[in-house]
Amino acid sequence: MSADLLDRFCPLCGQDASARFCQRDGTATVARKRLQAGAIDYAPGHIVEGRYRVTGRLGCGGFGAVFSAVHTGTGQEVALKVLHVDLSFDNTAIVRRFWQEAQITSQLRHPNTVRVFDVGQTEEGAFYLAMEHLRGETLTDLLDKRARHGRSLTEAEARDIGVQMLRSLQEAHKAGLVHRDLKPGNVMLVQGDEGLGPLVKVLDFGIARRADSSLTGEGSALGTPAYMSPEQCRGIGVDARSDLYALGAMLFRCVTGRVPFADENALTVMFHHAETPVPDPRTVAPSPLSAGFARCIMRAMAKRPDERYADARDMREALQATAGHYEAPTQLLEPLAEPARAAAATAAPSRPPRSRKVWMLAMVMGLAGLAALLWAARAPAPPVAVPALEPHPRATPVAERPAESPHVVQPPKSSRAMAPAPVPIPAQLAQPAPVPNPAPPHRKRTSPDSSKSEVRVRAVAPQAPAQASATSKPAEAAPPKPSEALNARPSQKQAEKPTALD
Repeated sequence: MSADLLDRFCPLCGQDASARFCQRDGTATVARKRLQAGAIDYAPGHIVEGRYRVTGRLGCGGFGAVFSAVHTGTGQEVALKVLHVDLSFDNTAIVRRFWQEAQITSQLRHPNTVRVFDVGQTEEGAFYLAMEHLRGETLTDLLDKRARHGRSLTEAEARDIGVQMLRSLQEAHKAGLVHRDLKPGNVMLVQGDEGLGPLVKVLDFGIARRADSSLTGEGSALGTPAYMSPEQCRGIGVDARSDLYALGAMLFRCVTGRVPFADENALTVMFHHAETPVPDPRTVAPSPLSAGFARCIMRAMAKRPDERYADARDMREALQATAGHYEAPTQLLEPLAEPARAAAATAAPSRPPRSRKVWMLAMVMGLAGLAALLWAARAPAPPVAVPALEPHPRATPVAERPAESPHVVQPPKSSRAMAPAPVPIPAQLAQPAPVPNPAPPHRKRTSPDSSKSEVRVRAVAPQAPAQASATSKPAEAAPPKPSEALNARPSQKQAEKPTALD
């Protein structure tokens, strides 16, 4: 047994093996070989692993090179992509991931996905993929061509490319495969049916990159910074929604002619993808865009994966719905509602908040009502008729008060506090004129004090003297002494006439 067979391992289970096939799963084992400089610089006519004859070079990059070749047995034209992966012990995990995803990719049959026919290892130790040979141009070539003329793709052109890419992603995501590196360079536009536009082909499913940029574990990133999702930039786990973010960034460039975030420093670009909101594509697009199409881009590029479309099918249906429904361009998009808030609003619609004017009007009305209540509480009560109070038995009797003119009528007072104080009148001036009508009878009450025989008489209303003028005032006299007032007895004529005692 040669030493070459002793240093082999299974690319699926990772177990060391000493045979060409793994005894556990039957997979062909691969040898650990260190690549030499220029080992994969194949010239036309070079035979790869005894099966593919190289006919030319199609392109090259950091991952390796692509050659055109034909199968030595069937003569089928293939594109041979040789990967520059150094198979040291540190890259065993990369080889395992590449091999597993290559097997899944070979099972994809969608017309918008490039077909993978074979996978193997060259004599120099490099891995290769034999894929469908396509004739056309990449999306990068088309965008650069339009940019040289100061133009970008129209909304209809970008929509058609996006819908075809989403059909390819839908099949791959259903198979559990995430592309991780969607970009215009991995999209091929080939001649399709007449009148239907170019046929879109998505490339590089399951392709492993160089060791310094191909790790996809925790704390590492894989992809092109201009189209990387926030979770890729943070080095955390990704899923199918990461591909939707990259597709949104590609559509942004298709209709605007520029990437969402650009900087010479790749770390700065990755920071913007992780933290900076995506600009509205309608504000930078050279031609008008519909609101629906711009909203699809903004939602696909949401920072949080759960705010994006659930899968490729949902995004494809949203893009297709924007066809034929053009809306006038505006400057800003309406903010997207978070899924949790949208669900809460659907389940239990909240009461619309009152405006500030309504609250102010309610406060003014409340204050006005309070003021009316206070005013009513402090207003004087209506006048109530109260009978005249009899004078105290010990009160000093005074002469009768002259009446006002009969032409002047004064309303009765409602209380003792409002009644004017009595004015004493001399006896010689207190002779009233004869009254035509007899005076009503008076009720007499005996004072509780039996020691004094005073009589209290309730007066009905004083009669005005005939000679008194309405404007004349009676002359005031000195008040009598208490002793004289007590000993004085009224005359017979005065007893027949009512007197006003307070």
